[in-house]
Amino acid sequence: MSFVLIRSLLISIPASLGWTAVLVTFSFAILPFATRTQQAALFRYWGRCMLWICRVRYRVTGLEHIADGQNYIFASNHMSLIDTPLLVSQIPHALCFLAKKELFSVPFMGWYLRRQGHIPIERSEPKATLRSMADAARVIEPERRSLLAFPEGTRSADGAMLPFKEGTAMLALRSRTPLLPMAVVGTERIMVAKSLEIRGGAVELRLGAPIPVEGLDVKSRTDLTERLRQAIEGLRA
Repeated sequence: MSFVLIRSLLISIPASLGWTAVLVTFSFAILPFATRTQQAALFRYWGRCMLWICRVRYRVTGLEHIADGQNYIFASNHMSLIDTPLLVSQIPHALCFLAKKELFSVPFMGWYLRRQGHIPIERSEPKATLRSMADAARVIEPERRSLLAFPEGTRSADGAMLPFKEGTAMLALRSRTPLLPMAVVGTERIMVAKSLEIRGGAVELRLGAPIPVEGLDVKSRTDLTERLRQAIEGLRA
């Protein structure tokens, strides 16, 4: 058994889970009174704590692309469980997520997800998913929410980007919300897929120029998905 694995099992993983449990309990306690902005600040604090516990050093570039008062669909490649703490700790927006519709029926969790402004998505079959995307767009547009999405749909096992699904582009088009491409670099070395080892190290988060969707309709979703993929690939280079 390697030293890295022993340290992960005895220190990093218990500390991550324990501190997450503390913050989730606190979040539940203040949920009836806290605004989404305050909850988002707590979420960013959780992300920074996870990075510190996992001994992650990070560099962020491109934050100047985020305009004041503008909401975005932030879209990133996905390589590691550490991606989410990195992203939520550095993006200065109250972010919502798409979550499986079934989770909203779970006691306490469903209430928490709704109160936090997360959006249910039906993934049982394609037509239901499209209806869910339309419902999500009707929430994002009038309330000007920002959403974090992983267009690949799951983590890459080897660092190479997986094919992009069109749901992220569809949501941007339906909600008339610009896409903001991002690339995480190096996170696959921190937490290797299907491994319990957590290795410290340096990572980067690179934000690119927003991709506008004005004048486009849902028929453009394939082209927009490809533009997004190329933008993120360019940021990774």
